[in-house]
Amino acid sequence: MQVWSSEIKDIERLSAAFKGQFHELEKELEQLTKFDDPNVILLYSRRCLEVILTDLCECELKRSRGTEPLKGIIDKLHKERKVPDHIATSMHGLNGLSTLGTHPKDFDREQVKPALVNLEKIIKWYLKYDDPEKQYFADGIMNVILLHLSKIKDLRVLAQPIEQYRKTNKTAKMICKELEVGYLMEGSFQKYGDKAKLIVKLIKAGKEDHVWANAYYENWNDVLKVQSEAAQKVAREMYASISKEEKILIEKVTTSDTTAYELY
Repeated sequence: MQVWSSEIKDIERLSAAFKGQFHELEKELEQLTKFDDPNVILLYSRRCLEVILTDLCECELKRSRGTEPLKGIIDKLHKERKVPDHIATSMHGLNGLSTLGTHPKDFDREQVKPALVNLEKIIKWYLKYDDPEKQYFADGIMNVILLHLSKIKDLRVLAQPIEQYRKTNKTAKMICKELEVGYLMEGSFQKYGDKAKLIVKLIKAGKEDHVWANAYYENWNDVLKVQSEAAQKVAREMYASISKEEKILIEKVTTSDTTAYELY
């Protein structure tokens, strides 16, 4: 048994907890947990860190990462207080250790263990997967988008309970066939301090990849305004016509107060 076996199991459980929400990160974690080779594990640990830092760079620093070294991004995020001290320390630790896996090198195999410990801490902070606020708020936003779509006569919207599919292993094609629908809508939500990120994806029956996706980066207090915008963009992707009356109904704002929305 490898000295890092328990850490791999912890990461597998963590990955299962947010299955279907963060595909790029899931893809790298899936590769990481497949192998016993320490170089491969360190390589994919670094790639997981790259996914997270690339997203934070776009969301928090408002620019693409480009070819900037990970250390520079970590320092910038930390300096601007976008990342807390303990997470910045874990990011630097993981970055230093995981670099050993980018090329075949001699190193102590026990260095894999602290690299995985740091990775788990970073992912937990990044996803806040155990924060109920994130999940119920995300579900609420997606439900409002579906409600807006249901106001369009040119569309048939199936309001199906989402819990049965949240951690399913079924493919999009299987779900579409089971529900007898042509499209699935998928969403994820993240909150960083006073900033929020909403990702909406449209998946067509028979295809596993999305046919349309958009990311919305908003101040936390402005996050509610994207719901009608997202609904109209989704409708256009499905070639649905929206009448003037329907557009007025969709764009009607019930509240701009996120506190009131959370209580609702």
